[in-house]
Amino acid sequence: MAEENKEQPSQEQPQAEVEFVFPDPEDQLFTTYANNIQLGWTHSDVRMVFGEVVDSTPKKVTVEQRAHITISYLQAKVLMLMLAQAIAQYETVFGEVKMPAGSTTFKTASTEANVTPGVSARR
Repeated sequence: MAEENKEQPSQEQPQAEVEFVFPDPEDQLFTTYANNIQLGWTHSDVRMVFGEVVDSTPKKVTVEQRAHITISYLQAKVLMLMLAQAIAQYETVFGEVKMPAGSTTFKTASTEANVTPGVSARR
């Protein structure tokens, strides 16, 4: 009996490239500007409210809210990594983006969702 010459699959097979298609919506894509971001979270998602500062006095800042976006923690981490990469590339070309004094402490809000007894929500 002749042995069949079967090729064993390689343990490290290259992954097929996936094509992403982003068709333009008929009503156009929503576009806005934001210079203010509010952040909140639950045990299952991260919520961002993007707004624009439209008036500012020493005692009052008026922010018009423009968009509310909720994403999973996985997408939040992907966004964090993408932003870090984009900022690093920008700083390579244009120099360091300097944070204003006192702006490295952020006010955030947590919204506790119903949590199963004995399971703590991580923040």
